[in-house]
Amino acid sequence: MEDKLLIVSCPFPIIGGGEERSFQVLKLIKKYTYFDIEVIFPPDRIVDLLQIYCINDYDWKNIIKTLEKNRVPINQYSIMFLENGFGKQTKIGSFNISAFFDGLLPQRKINFYKEYIRKCIEHCDSETFKGIYSHHEYLDAVYVSKYLSSKLNLDFVILLQLEPFRSFVDATKSYFRFNRFDFRTLINFLPFMNLNTTISKEYRDLLKSKHFKGFLSVSITPILISGLTNTNYRVLRPANAFESKLLKYRRNIRKKENYAVFFARFTPGKGIFELPIIWRIVTKEIPDIRLIVCGRQDQRFLGKFKNLTKKYDVEDKIILKGYVPRDELFEIVSKAKVFVYPTHSDSFSLVTLESLAVGTPVIAYDIPAIKYTYRDINAVKIVREWNTREMAKRVIDILKISEDEYIEMLNERKLINFLKLHSSWENVAKNEAKELENLLNFE
Repeated sequence: MEDKLLIVSCPFPIIGGGEERSFQVLKLIKKYTYFDIEVIFPPDRIVDLLQIYCINDYDWKNIIKTLEKNRVPINQYSIMFLENGFGKQTKIGSFNISAFFDGLLPQRKINFYKEYIRKCIEHCDSETFKGIYSHHEYLDAVYVSKYLSSKLNLDFVILLQLEPFRSFVDATKSYFRFNRFDFRTLINFLPFMNLNTTISKEYRDLLKSKHFKGFLSVSITPILISGLTNTNYRVLRPANAFESKLLKYRRNIRKKENYAVFFARFTPGKGIFELPIIWRIVTKEIPDIRLIVCGRQDQRFLGKFKNLTKKYDVEDKIILKGYVPRDELFEIVSKAKVFVYPTHSDSFSLVTLESLAVGTPVIAYDIPAIKYTYRDINAVKIVREWNTREMAKRVIDILKISEDEYIEMLNERKLINFLKLHSSWENVAKNEAKELENLLNFE
C-alpha cells in the first residue's frame, strides 16, 4: 500500500472562496503527487455548513463523488458526521447559547475535537499516513492537524487562507466596528476575545511542536497580520485561479446593464452593512441604478441589513437575490457595470479575481489583501477602508466613464497577463503539491 497524506479540508464552495479553493485543488492534487490522499473534514466547518449556509437540497454528495472520482477519498467518519447532521439544521440567531459557551469555555470545543478525531482514526488505516496537511487556518482544522500529528507521530503543514488571529487591540477594534454597542454586544465580547486568545495560544504551541514544518500561504497578508514573519513560511504563486470557462463571459463587456453587483459571504466582515450607505450616495447622483446582492443570506445579519436599507431609503434600489447557481451568478456579474466590494477580511480575494475574469471592474477597500494582490490593476479601484463616501464616488466615476474608456480599462495588458497567470487551477495544484512535498521532506 502506498504512503498516504492526510488532508484536513472543507471542500464545500457554498461556504466561501476558501472552500472553493480547497475543492478545486483537491480535485487535481493527486495528479501531481505520488502518495495517496485521505480527507478529514474540520468539524466546525461542517456545523457551519449545516446551520448557516445549507439547505436540504444542497448537493454535497456530488462534491464527495467528484473528489473520489479524482482519487481523493473522504474519511468515513467525516461522511457519517455530515450525513447525521442533515435534516437537523437549526437556525442561528444573533445570540447562540452553544456558541457563547464554546467561546467562554473553549475546552468544550477541544473535548469535542478530540472525540471527533478519535472516531476519524477508528475509521481509517492510520499506519499508512506519512504526513498531515491542513487546508485551513481555523481553530478546528489546526487543532485536528496538531492533535493527529501528536497521536500518529507525523509532521504537518498549515495553509493560511486568512489571518489565523489578530492582536488584542486589532481584534477589539474589529469586533466593535462590526457590532452595535449594546448589552448583547458586551456580553458576547468576552467569549469572542477568549476564543481569539485560545487560537493565538494554539498557534504558539504549534510553533513549538517538533512535528510542525511550516506554513504555506495564499499571500503575504496572513503572515503580516498575525505577526508570523519569523516562522518558516512560503507564499504560493499562483495561489488561486479562476475556471478558464469564465473568460467566455467577457463577451458581455459591451452588453452591460444598468446595475452594480455584490457577491460574497453575507457577513459584516465583507462589508454588507456599508452597502446601503454607499448606495444611498450613489443613487442620489444616479437615481435609476440598482445594486444586486448575491450570496446565501445569513439570517443572523439579514434583519439588520433590511433595516439599514429602509433607514437609508434604498429598499427598492437594492435587490437581494440570495443564493444563485454559479452559471447564473457569473452571467449576472458579467453584465454588471461594477462590483462593489467593501470587504474588511481577505487574503487574496478570489471573488475579485473572478469579477475581473468575467470583465467587471471592482471597487474595494485598501486592506492588505487587495493592495498586495491587485494594486497594479487599473480595473480595481482602491479606497481607504471604511470611507464609504469615497467608495460611492469611485462607483459613480465608473458608471459615468465612456464606453471606450471602460473597455480599455478591462483590456489593459497588465490585467490580461494577470488573468493568464491565474487562469489554471492545474498550475495552483501543481505548485502547491511541490511546495508541500518540500516542507514535509517527502522523497
